[in-house]
Amino acid sequence: SRRMKKRTQGDSALDRASSELKWMETRIFIVALFSRLMLIVWANIVDRLVPDYDTSDQILNDKTVSPFDSWLRSFFSMFGHWDGVYFSQISQSGYQFEQFHAFFPFFPLLLHYVSWFFRISFSIVTFDTLKISTRTSILVCGVSLNVLFFILASLELFRLGIVIMEKPCIKRTNRSRRVAFAGAIAFCFGPASIFLSALYSESLYAFGTFWGLRVLFDSAGQYNEILRSGLILSITCGARSTGFLNAIFFFVFFLHFFRIRLIRSWNFSKALE
Repeated sequence: SRRMKKRTQGDSALDRASSELKWMETRIFIVALFSRLMLIVWANIVDRLVPDYDTSDQILNDKTVSPFDSWLRSFFSMFGHWDGVYFSQISQSGYQFEQFHAFFPFFPLLLHYVSWFFRISFSIVTFDTLKISTRTSILVCGVSLNVLFFILASLELFRLGIVIMEKPCIKRTNRSRRVAFAGAIAFCFGPASIFLSALYSESLYAFGTFWGLRVLFDSAGQYNEILRSGLILSITCGARSTGFLNAIFFFVFFLHFFRIRLIRSWNFSKALE
């Protein structure tokens, strides 16, 4: 009866911990989505009050095809400045000029196919007065994708924090979860948060990096999990050139892993003596 009672208490504790984690992830999802919506509204307010310093997106000179298209482009145009012009042009027309090769292809390629599907689907279910041009669809899909990747990156950062801080412990503590939760919330309101919503590849890169590191540090030496994390982190190289720096985490992980194996083998041989 004591064993059954302890097992019941252990199961209820695990259920409480699981429900607490789900509730924390739900709150992070809500806060991350709220921060993106507030950023979009705030960017529109500032764009109408302050004249644009960078007007490079005007050289594209793409005409709108409907009043709705014109309104939609003006609502998202501030997210297509600076490097966003290059990402937008690459996703629309490919690598036309030499300077375009500074921007890696994974995000423009993804943006190209998502915007194409969105444009085709939108043209089927709407009237001519609601037509959307190629550039507007790229802007809308680019911001939407980055909102999605930002939310996923926030959740993965929370999970990564839990894995890193709770790894040395046998029991998972509430303190480490609170610290990981606070880190994910702080990530949602960072001062450079605008770059994670504009037509940049930062959100995609952050999501891939946090996801890959979480899988790596939670792998417990399992080769299939290590291989999966390597595949995820290698994909980040297609989003940004700094993706190759993620190899440093692999180097540190393997040093730590082999150090533990050597210590265990040394202790085992010593115990045999």
